[in-house]
Amino acid sequence: MSRTITLAFVLLLSAVSVTSAAIWVVADDGSGDYSSIQDAIDAAISGDTIIVKAGYYPETITLKSGVNIFGEGYEDTWLDGTNSGTVVTAVNVDNAQIDGLAIYASGGTDDYYGLDIQGGSLIVSNCWIIGNEDGINIWNGSSATIRNNLIEDNGEDNSQLDYGIVCLSATPLITNNIIRHAANGIALQGELSASDLLVMPSGITERVTITNNFFDDIGPDWGIAGSQRGDLLKVIRGPDDLIFEHNTSLHQGNITVTDGTPASENFVFRNNIVPHNQYGFAGSGTQTGLVTLDFYFPGWVFEKNVVVENPLVSLYPVNNFYPSLGSGFTEVDFVDYAGGNHRLNATSPYKNAGSDGTDIGVDWDALDAALGGASVDLPP
Repeated sequence: MSRTITLAFVLLLSAVSVTSAAIWVVADDGSGDYSSIQDAIDAAISGDTIIVKAGYYPETITLKSGVNIFGEGYEDTWLDGTNSGTVVTAVNVDNAQIDGLAIYASGGTDDYYGLDIQGGSLIVSNCWIIGNEDGINIWNGSSATIRNNLIEDNGEDNSQLDYGIVCLSATPLITNNIIRHAANGIALQGELSASDLLVMPSGITERVTITNNFFDDIGPDWGIAGSQRGDLLKVIRGPDDLIFEHNTSLHQGNITVTDGTPASENFVFRNNIVPHNQYGFAGSGTQTGLVTLDFYFPGWVFEKNVVVENPLVSLYPVNNFYPSLGSGFTEVDFVDYAGGNHRLNATSPYKNAGSDGTDIGVDWDALDAALGGASVDLPP
């Protein structure tokens, strides 16, 4: 995928600014204003734009409110944390966007991330977040938008608790991403413990929307070999108003694991294609399926999902689709499951069968457009 910042776009950014905003160019060969992204951030003020030319940047950076950073495309513009901490840190950053970079190689402990977003409303778009201890950590009241990214191969080989995205005490929008090659998908925690509140005073996770994402190869190959991980969602201590809709997932563990109080109210799980696997919707101390939904997700909406390989259909809500046991994804009727094309064929029974009259699972036209048409054939 190539996402070149054109001169016209740069001029437009300058024209719409209410101040005399500056445009700073970073180039690793010394041909720009700076050769370091952080040096450009330090020089910038709110309203400025930083253009990062294709190249290799071995550094970690801390973002600033009102300062946008646009790389020339994640295939060619690499921000390498060199395993020396979190690669991108954003503390209460508002009115800012980071776009078009590969964000690579956080390291040190499990507390280091590709992106650590603490508060604020940062937009992360068109980035390749790869090879970090965890992909993205969103916390402390952040309303971040995570869109149009490839998030993959994040986690340690000796850990079964790594995730593509971790969300604590936040209200993010997560849309049009591919999350793959990870031990688990997304972890969300609602209310926090007393010790957590000392460092995250902004309260609870709520109003989280996760829509039109593709989860691929979520499983123990990316954690401890033989472990029972590979869970799509981990939902702890009641994040309210959680919407999970129009996603397609190829995970190897459970759909959701949940524990703790209070319950998660106003939960919506709709129009998704997911495998059930061993326990499906599993709660601590509750029977899988309806019992878990009633206990941990009061007022739930669970409809128009395709739940593949579910041996416990009688324990689940009606108004969903449960293909024949033993058929795998054959009855879903993807265009080319083995070849990695997970669009629905025109002959699929789930074509235009969603609650909104569209295809169940990912809207691939929208995801392809968001990722520049590269959602099927991405870098391995």
